[in-house]
This record gives sequence, structure tokens and C-alpha cells, in this order.
Amino acid sequence: MMENRLRTRLSLLTKSPYISRKINQLTTHQFPPKADPVERGKLCLQRKPVNQLTNPMSTKLPSSVVESPSESLEKFAYSLVADIATQEPNDRHRLGYHVWLWLLERKGTLEQAVQVSSARTQLPLGEVYKILAKRIEEKGIKLL
Repeated sequence: MMENRLRTRLSLLTKSPYISRKINQLTTHQFPPKADPVERGKLCLQRKPVNQLTNPMSTKLPSSVVESPSESLEKFAYSLVADIATQEPNDRHRLGYHVWLWLLERKGTLEQAVQVSSARTQLPLGEVYKILAKRIEEKGIKLL
């Protein structure tokens, strides 16, 4: 009886047939009875480990990372910034990427590349530039 009153009040409030249909579906839904705690315990014991589940979306392995050769330009760029103190590792990776991009294309200056990286370092960006310039010149690469 209560459901009928609720249904009529809601149908008066909503003139849309779509909403009335949805309300009807929600009010007439029969929920299954609660399972016995002993049966639930048996179900828990029968669960498979995470790596044996059949759902491929939840067990997908992360993509593999291919290391670059030790003599490559990107390995060189990332090794230049490897020991510069940053707030997060992502800042160091971003700085290494911009140094690598500068070494690859030589657009702008190294100082501009350091500033564009927006790396949050514990040193001022001017000091970071001086450290990187010194390391690059030690390796025999001329700065423009």
C-alpha cells in the first residue's frame, strides 16, 4: 500500500514517461534474501587469487619499459640530471626530457630548456643551469 502511494505521488511529480518508468522499475525491484554467514564464508574460501582471475581488465600487467642503450643521447641527458635534487622524481624526469630535447634539436639555449621544464628543484634554476652546463662541457659538447 505504501509503495502504491509513493508511486502515485512520484508519478504526479514527474510527468516524463521515462522517469515514471524508472521509478516503477525501482519501486517494484525485489532484492534477494541475505545469504547465510556460513555460506558467505564458503564463498570467500573459494575465491581465486588475484593473478588467476579471468577478468582481463583487472589482471593486465603493466607495459614493459625498454631501457635505452648506454651510449644513446637520451641516456646521456638523463644521466646529467640524475643527481639533481628535486621535489619529486617526475620533476627530474621532466628536466631530463627537456635537456634531451635541447641536445637533440638545439632550439633555444640550455638555460631556456631548464626554465621551460619547470622542474621544482631544491636549487635555484640558475644553479641547475650552471651544473648542467659544466657537465655538458666536461663531456666535450659545446654550448651555443
